[in-house]
Amino acid sequence: MNRSLIFVCGLILLGATRTIPLFASSGSCLNSSNINPVFEQLRERIKYRQSLFSAEELTWDFWSKTQGLPAMIPYSFSPEELSCMGFEVKFKKVHKSLQAEVISQIMPAFLLLEESMYPAGLREKENRPEYFKSTIGRRVKIVGQLRDEAAGGQYNPLTNTISIPLRAFRFSGYSAWRVQILCFHDNQPDGFCAAINPWTDWQCDSSPIEGLFGIVLHEYGHNVDHALRGMLGTKGVFSSATKQWKMLHQEEFISPYGDLNSIEDFAESFTAYFLDPLMKCYAPKKFAWMSRIARANPEIYGTAIPFENYRCDQPRVQILLEERAKQVKTTREKCAS
Repeated sequence: MNRSLIFVCGLILLGATRTIPLFASSGSCLNSSNINPVFEQLRERIKYRQSLFSAEELTWDFWSKTQGLPAMIPYSFSPEELSCMGFEVKFKKVHKSLQAEVISQIMPAFLLLEESMYPAGLREKENRPEYFKSTIGRRVKIVGQLRDEAAGGQYNPLTNTISIPLRAFRFSGYSAWRVQILCFHDNQPDGFCAAINPWTDWQCDSSPIEGLFGIVLHEYGHNVDHALRGMLGTKGVFSSATKQWKMLHQEEFISPYGDLNSIEDFAESFTAYFLDPLMKCYAPKKFAWMSRIARANPEIYGTAIPFENYRCDQPRVQILLEERAKQVKTTREKCAS
């Protein structure tokens, strides 16, 4: 076989492995009568998430209703519907009877993203966020177990693949929507109770329990970080290698796991951007960074920027931020020793 023929065959093979299936974006290929109830439930969760951090009185009825939100959206999705959004899903050592359930737990997390953040959406230039110039990874692999058994997920930049182990689905009951309550009475004339992230559960080198939503968004954050490589003045494998992001990594604390390095910090910040309304207040520079490159589903959040109208100047929010700052200081001292 001559060299020219080998070269042509190589191009064909490369094209076959890199071509994205010709599916439309989610707005046109998902059944709206089926997807709308899921959007409604996600809207409720986002509303409760934001309200729990607001200055409103936290009544027992409101708290009970919020805690009663199921960790899993009670709707059945199929692998074809995930493919419809531009993703390629593969199962490894996962029984066929579990596959539909697994997909149904993954899909709602991806639905928090605006369509331009999907692989299919990124194929159209007019739908791409400003800084995307390369196609984002589209492979999602569900595996029986990862090499690192303690890991909740993994992203491989060589294959653009997100891998999630079955064990992650067993802990889906730890929902990102169930948050802890902290009551302030001492030295506060208007003693109140408010919701917080699991600050009291922070452990060195670990990520806060945010349920399956957090795992999916964290790994997708690595995917976005890798897709932005070469942009924003970096020459590395990940965009988080920029000097600017490394400075923010030192300046604004997201979580103990994000404190490990700038790459994990980017993924943790991406997750917080979609799930934590307080991020706008305690990490405003990272929030602004994510606002430049990430898009939220406006049908769920109301705008393309999550929690855009959240007010950080509320007196009770300021108390929460002070409490968090104390916990950050304590955690960093403990983990540095």
